Amino acid sequence: MTTAILITDAFPLGAITEGAFVVPEIEALSEAFGRVIVMPTTSISPADAVVLPANVEICYDWVVSPMWRHKWRRLAYLFTPGMWRFCGSPRSYTNLTFTAASMAFERFFSRWIEKRGIDLQQTVIETFWLDFPAAALGRLRNRLPHLRYVNRAHGHDVYTRRAMKPRSIAIGESAGVYCASDDAADYLREIFPEHSGKISTAPLGCVKLYPDEMATGHSSADRALTFLSVARVYPGKGVARNLEMLRKLAVARPSTQIRWIHIGDGPLMSDLRAKVAEVAEPNLSVELRGAMPNPAVQRVLFSEPIDWIMLLSDSEGGRPISICEAMAYGIPAIATEVGGVPEIVDDDCGLLLAPDSTTEEFVRGLLPYLDSNQRTARLREGAYTRWHEHYNAPALRQQFVSEHLQ
Repeated sequence: MTTAILITDAFPLGAITEGAFVVPEIEALSEAFGRVIVMPTTSISPADAVVLPANVEICYDWVVSPMWRHKWRRLAYLFTPGMWRFCGSPRSYTNLTFTAASMAFERFFSRWIEKRGIDLQQTVIETFWLDFPAAALGRLRNRLPHLRYVNRAHGHDVYTRRAMKPRSIAIGESAGVYCASDDAADYLREIFPEHSGKISTAPLGCVKLYPDEMATGHSSADRALTFLSVARVYPGKGVARNLEMLRKLAVARPSTQIRWIHIGDGPLMSDLRAKVAEVAEPNLSVELRGAMPNPAVQRVLFSEPIDWIMLLSDSEGGRPISICEAMAYGIPAIATEVGGVPEIVDDDCGLLLAPDSTTEEFVRGLLPYLDSNQRTARLREGAYTRWHEHYNAPALRQQFVSEHLQ
């Protein structure tokens, strides 16, 4: 029986957004392999309630092992000669802890393969992140030449300079590293030029959970606009900038009722609430709904009249799933031209802004659409077409599995 092993971060143990990315991958793997084993490497909370195909099993062996539960055990690797060679330089705290975790996982996984009777010649391994398990597999291949693995890379695991040598080993020994955007792939090729031939792009896309539904928006006669943002409230996501931009729009269009809905939580939420409390514009209303499960988020996209999805990030590793999901329901995007965003948003389906755009530039960019139902309808149609033709996750994942894992 052919086997696929998918190594995740926390899914299904309390991952905040990882499930939306991982579940389509699992479904594609389950159709192509007789057996699929999902192995989380971090535990945040008790397991999420997810329904998976019958041939998929979740393996918690690593997260219940003493090596993961007691971090001090991993410190023992600091005193082994191989640790320092593997770590490379600089020997910073983050590099050392990354390398120690990699060596601990290498030892665990080697024993786990033997204990489980895994036939490596009938098995392919995928790490969903270019993180310490990928580095562990790179080292392990020196002892187990039949071990074959590929890496996804699409977030914090891309835009970092930590653990350069371990991650170089991870890429060099892999069958391929697949980034969620061209920008991410170019970045990895820049810092690992010796492995540029192994790095390519494989978009993740998103699943449209309610395939028969489409979003509704306002017409110009309604004199109303609703903006939605879906993001963690933490530095880099620019959530507070949404408020600045929309306050300026409210002043510029006093006869238009402007509504902002934000979904997501994070360490800067209290600061955001304080800023919202200062809103004095009578035609601007704000709803901070906090974190919501993905099905509930997607339900908002068609059950309420949403005119625009907003994402004013300072940086983005991939092609943002919040934009993909909105486009699946025909909602155009307003987003900053960073990372992989320009690969999904253009004049056919939204409005791109420079990262340092002013509130005046934001308003000027929107003006052509505010009084033109025809232009707005063209953008909404373009948004859906962009998702359907390029970011439909089931089709993308099946293609990825057939081309790179079988």
